[in-house]
Amino acid sequence: MDIKFSRYLFVILVSVFGVSCAHKTIAPNGTNPSAAAVETMEDNTIKNLPGAQPQAASSEIGQIPLEVNTEVEQWIRYFQGRGRGYFERYLERSTKYTPIMKKVLRENGVPEDLIYICMIESGFTAKIKSRAKAVGFWQFIKGTGNHYGLKNNNLMDERYDPVRSTEAAAAYFKGLYNLFNNWFLAIASYNVGENRIKNLVMKNYTRDFWELARRKQLPAETVQYIPKFLAAGLIAREPEKYGFTGLDYQPAMVFDTATAKDTVDMKILAKSLKVSYEDIRELNPSYKTQYAPAVNGESSVRVPLGLGEAAKIAISEAVVKNKRFLAQVEESPRTKNSFLRYKVQKGETLEAIAVRFDVSVEEIVKANHVKRSRLRPGKTIKIPSNAVTLKEQRTEGKKKETSGIIPRESILHIVKKGETLTRIAKKHNVKLVALAKLNNMNTDQKVLYGQRIAIPK
Repeated sequence: MDIKFSRYLFVILVSVFGVSCAHKTIAPNGTNPSAAAVETMEDNTIKNLPGAQPQAASSEIGQIPLEVNTEVEQWIRYFQGRGRGYFERYLERSTKYTPIMKKVLRENGVPEDLIYICMIESGFTAKIKSRAKAVGFWQFIKGTGNHYGLKNNNLMDERYDPVRSTEAAAAYFKGLYNLFNNWFLAIASYNVGENRIKNLVMKNYTRDFWELARRKQLPAETVQYIPKFLAAGLIAREPEKYGFTGLDYQPAMVFDTATAKDTVDMKILAKSLKVSYEDIRELNPSYKTQYAPAVNGESSVRVPLGLGEAAKIAISEAVVKNKRFLAQVEESPRTKNSFLRYKVQKGETLEAIAVRFDVSVEEIVKANHVKRSRLRPGKTIKIPSNAVTLKEQRTEGKKKETSGIIPRESILHIVKKGETLTRIAKKHNVKLVALAKLNNMNTDQKVLYGQRIAIPK
């Protein structure tokens, strides 16, 4: 298309449709075009703006340009200096996930180098949670994850899964690249949102990321996002060249898979296979409890490599038979007048409790008629019933393990240092056998600091 005509068409579109497709528009014939029609016209306009990257010779999407400039060099020096400790840990963890993640990216037709988004987003730690409640390796918020097919319910959250979340990320990036035909803009959109980048591209009539940065059109964080990504990739490809030697790289994540026609108790499966339950949990990070739920009539459990055939036999014995017990977890999370009772700990706020149980502050306020942001220690409050399924929470260097399901109308006890199941039973004046049974544990089973234990009412 002729450049002058493109610029003329762009001016007409901006004047008619406005920068944002949220505005109501009138077509030349006086009718109101649909939002989809407006968006299509905007997208076509963007595709004809200057700054497109050359199309790949094959049907695959082109590779991400390798560019080194002053900003990239600054980030390299940062990772070598002040940020060295963090980046060393990122590199050590990366080898566990990059082989399988790169395979997923290749199979979905996007560049393998997108893996370095994980390096700067999460440091290859799935349990990191942003202020916007984005989680997982690729830091998906709940809505975006759902849009790209990641399941999130009482029993599972696929944003934590390295395979499923990478499939979703590949689909997301493919769509962004198809819109802009420019990898830097696609990656910038991943950081700040595609609509914002789309509006800036139309406003400035360019698809050149560096030009938008030079004109100070982009948020400061986004201006640094591309150089940070490029620097991380340069070091990760050749760590020794940049002084990263003697690292303790983690072995690659490898596994076999076993399936069943119903929900599977992974603790029973681990016991049958004579492997650690923690090893099974680590291979299946999307499951919130010890249960692997059946999705579309089939459950899937990853097991250590080499145990696939044994697992095919053992998994039938691990199928959950107590449907009444399981229904307590699988039912709708916000049924009326269904609550968990929780004793407030010293220094806790409503916000902290809301994050712990994955509910909103407003829900807790409504359930308890609480007006203060700080609660009295020892006070027992009601938590909406979507908290009946507990999550495994991990931090670097320390693990906290949950015991599975907390029945409604029970009191929650947070394990303190040095406590045992026997001591907890005595403290709350309950029978040890009853306490262990309620938490699906053995009477002599060890409890961990920070673990949550249900106390019989």
